[in-house]
This record gives sequence, structure tokens and C-alpha cells, in this order.
Amino acid sequence: MMSRGQWKDFFVEVKKSMSRYLSILFMVALGVCFFTGLRSSEPDMQQSLDAFMDQTGFLNIRVMGTYGMTENDVMALGAIKGVTDAEGMYTVDVLSDLGDSPKVIHVQSLTGEINQLELKEGRLPESPDECVVDSALASTFKLHLGDRITVYSGTHDDLGESLGNDTFIITGIGSSPEYLTFERGTSSIGTGSIAGFIAVDKSSFTAPAYTQVYVRAEMLDEYNCFSDEYAEIIEELTDRIEAISGERCEIRFAEATEEARDKLAEGKQELADARAEAKKQFEEARKQIADGKAKIEDGWAELNASIEQLNAGRLDYEQGLKAFNDGLAQITEGERQLEEVKKLLAEKEAELEAGKKQIADGWAQYNAGLVELEAAKTQIAEGEEQLASLERMLSVAEAAYNQAAERWETQKADLDAQQKELDEDKAAYEAENGGSWEESPLLSLRQAMLNNQAQTIARLEEELAPLRASMEETKATVEESRRQLEDGKAQYEAG
Repeated sequence: MMSRGQWKDFFVEVKKSMSRYLSILFMVALGVCFFTGLRSSEPDMQQSLDAFMDQTGFLNIRVMGTYGMTENDVMALGAIKGVTDAEGMYTVDVLSDLGDSPKVIHVQSLTGEINQLELKEGRLPESPDECVVDSALASTFKLHLGDRITVYSGTHDDLGESLGNDTFIITGIGSSPEYLTFERGTSSIGTGSIAGFIAVDKSSFTAPAYTQVYVRAEMLDEYNCFSDEYAEIIEELTDRIEAISGERCEIRFAEATEEARDKLAEGKQELADARAEAKKQFEEARKQIADGKAKIEDGWAELNASIEQLNAGRLDYEQGLKAFNDGLAQITEGERQLEEVKKLLAEKEAELEAGKKQIADGWAQYNAGLVELEAAKTQIAEGEEQLASLERMLSVAEAAYNQAAERWETQKADLDAQQKELDEDKAAYEAENGGSWEESPLLSLRQAMLNNQAQTIARLEEELAPLRASMEETKATVEESRRQLEDGKAQYEAG
């Protein structure tokens, strides 16, 4: 308790700084009044917000799943005790060129009784290419009914995996009870801040599963959303949802991975088929390689055999060429000897003709001069001598002819032997190679050489034939002369 002196000092200090103390007093009074006002308006604000949530069907619980939510999940949530309604929601964040830079737009599907949109203009979408645009977004970027909003993916994923359209016609402008402030949330694309939302019909989405499910329980409408009873019921509903979450997650996981498992099974089957096909092709390739090796080995064998045949053919060719040259030399020598024989025969024919003439003259002298016996006898003796000389010349010519004919026979026999040997080589070639002997250059060359020899021998034979005929004629003449001489002698001796 303050003494009188202390009280006196207190009032003195207040008088000295009255304005400061009055300021502090007014500030404290203002704070107390503001706090009192807030405390007194809190129930009204909570009541107003609760009424707004009941009026718009504001969701009580938002359920989300890693693999999305299916219609079966929605039905399972709707069957939970205490749950009045459950609705699936499609959502996706995209980009749109509004203003000076791309803006993040939150695209969501329309709901039925939960989180009902409040239209300020226009109507709700009725087709996949229509939308209701956020009133704050429309105000900021001057969007009106009938305008078009074009969106595109903000990630590497194709927009078609989420939405069936990329351009939407604005049919309505409104607000969502989900957004109670000016903030529209954050996103993982673009600037990270959502500029606004557009609501489209569920048919605009192509996603296989809902992004989230809104759950509502009408019994909560009886309680203030800020009351403990409300929180307890929410906790009970959350526990019931979590109780089925394990089973539903397993089912959803199986559904989400079923296609992948099917593809995996198909891939395994394709891999097995590919391996089987590859193994088959490998076996075929190995067989082809083996066949190719066998063909190569056969080809080498054929090549070596051909080389051997070529070497043998070259040897045969060289031998044939030598035989041809030898035969050609023999033919040349035979032709030379034949020319000598022809020349000798011509000389002997001339002498024979001269002898004939002398015999004829002698006979004339003998017939004319029988009287001159001695002269005739002398002439007979001379005729005999000349006849003997003619016979000697005829004998020489006949010997030369026989020698030429013998050589001709020898060449012809040698030609026949070579032809026989060549025919045997032809038969052997055709037996080994299965083709005509004319395909062998060597055999063709040898045959051509033998043909040339045969033609030469044929010409010699043609030339020898008239010579032999002439010699035979001369021989007959000599015989006739001898006979006449013998007759003359007989006549002479007779008288």
C-alpha cells in the first residue's frame, strides 16, 4: 500500500507529463474496446460462416489417393455410416497465356450438391468445350461471356491425358465456396501461384480416375463448424474412412497396375516369343553358316580340282602343241619330198617320152629297113639298151613313189593314232565334267590341229593319185614297148 508521500509524487509526475499519460490511457482503452468487439463478434462471424457452409453444401472431408479415386471408391465412401453424399472431382493445373505472362489455371469438374458454384453471370457448362470462369480471374483479365480460354500443359505430360479440349468457351462467371479469400492456392507448375479457376463438365476430362472425393455429412449441419462436437464427428468419420483405406488402396493399386501387369505379361510373352524367334533365326543362321562353309569347302575343292585340270590341260596343251609342231614339220618334210618325187617323176616322164619316141623311131627304122639287118640289129640292141635304161628310170621313179607313199601311210597312221587318243580324251572329259568336249579349249585346239594335218595328208593323197596313174600308164607303155621289141626280135630272128 502506497504512503501519502508516494501518492503525492505520483500526481506530481502525472501533472508534469499529462499528455503522455493521456496517450497511454487512450491506447489502452482503444485496445480493450477492439478486443472486446472481436470477442463479441466472434460468435456472429462463426455463425455466419457456418450458415454459408451449410447453404453452399461445403465439403466436410476431402479424400485423396496416390493412384486417384474411382467410382467404386466414391461408392465405398458414400456407404460409410454418417456420410450423406460423396462426389468425385477431377482437377488439373494448366497454363494459359493471360496478360503478359503464362498464368496457372486450376481446372476442376463441376459438382452436384457439394461445394456448389455461385453464378454471377451466365449459365453452367453443358458441353465439354464450355466452362465457368472464376469471377476474380474474369475481373483481373477482362474476361466476358463468350470469350475463349486456351490452356496447355505445364509439364512434359500431354494435355490430352487429362483434358479432351484445350480451348473452352466462357458460359458463366462465378465463385466457389472453396475459395474464401483472394488466394487461390499454389501449384507445382508455372510461377507456383494459381491465378484462378475454371469449372468444366466432367465429360471434358479424359483422366481414368478422380483426383479427389468430396465427402459431406448432413448431420454436421446441426453443429457449428467451430464447435467441439463438430470436430469429434469429423474425427469419427475420418477414422471410418481410414478403416477402409487399406482395402480400397489395395484394390485401387491392383486396378491401377492391372494394365501395367497386363502390359508386363504381354511384354514377357513378346520377349519369350522374340527369344524363341531369335533362337530359331539363330539356328537357321547357324545352319546357313554351316551350309555356307560346306559350300565354300566344296567350292575350294572344285577350285583345286579345276586348277589341277587346268595344269593337266596346260600340260596336254604343251604336249599337243609339240606334237602339232612335230607333225607340221613332218608334213613340211613330206611336202618337200613329194615335190622332189614329183620333179623326179616329171624328169622320168620326159625321159620316158623321149624313150617312147626313140622306140617309135626305132620301130619305124626297123620296119622301113629290114633290108639293112645289121643296122636294124644294131638299132634293136640300142632299143633294148634304151628300154633297159627306161626300165631302170621307171624302177627309180617307182621306188621314189613307193617311199613317198610309205611316208604318207606312216603319217596317216600317226594321224589316226592321235585322233584315237584325242577321242578317248574327249570321252574322258565328257564323263568327268558332264558337258561337251568342245567346252575344253585344249581339246578343241588339238582337234583343230589334227584336222589341219588330215587336210594336208588328203592333199598329198590327191597329188599322189595322178602320179601313180601316170606311172602305171608309163609302166604299161614300157611293157608294150618291150612286147613290140620282143616281137621285132622274133621277126628279126625269123627273118
